Order: sequence, then structure tokens, then C-alpha cells
Amino acid sequence: KEKNIRFVIYPNPNNGEFTADISGIENNHQIKILLTGEKGQIVYESDFFINDSANSSFRIIPPGKLASGLYICTLLLEGIEYKVKVIVS
Repeated sequence: KEKNIRFVIYPNPNNGEFTADISGIENNHQIKILLTGEKGQIVYESDFFINDSANSSFRIIPPGKLASGLYICTLLLEGIEYKVKVIVS
């Protein structure tokens, strides 16, 4: 069933570090956030635990400096993908 999930990236564009703001997920859910580059390579991957359903913000800091370009940030929840375009300037 479709959930009323809100998945926002800010700032966007950014310098390679940003915040993922997620709401609409019940408490005590594990999520995965992936960041993929233009060629489909995963440049960041991490698991997070939602314990405040009202609003959860997660700081995304990839291990290396990201090259400028377009990336896709994917939120994985119970087999469903929510995608947001991220621009690194």
C-alpha cells in the first residue's frame, strides 16, 4: 500500500554534504539511504533507525569528496524506493 512518506534533501544543490529530512514513517523502522552517481555507482550507503515518526533528519556525509554532478538519493523502506535528485556543485 502507498504510504504518505515525505523525503526531502536540503540544501539542494549542495557541496556534497546534505541533510535527508524524512517524515511519515512509523516509529521503530529501519531505513537505508543510498547515494548513487550518474553511472549508477554507489558513493554512500547507510542504515538509519526511525524513532521519531513526526520528523527525522539525517546528516549525509559521504566518506570522500563528491565530484560535481547529478546524484540520486534513494530511501529504501520495506522494499519500496523513494528517490530524490541531488545536485552537487
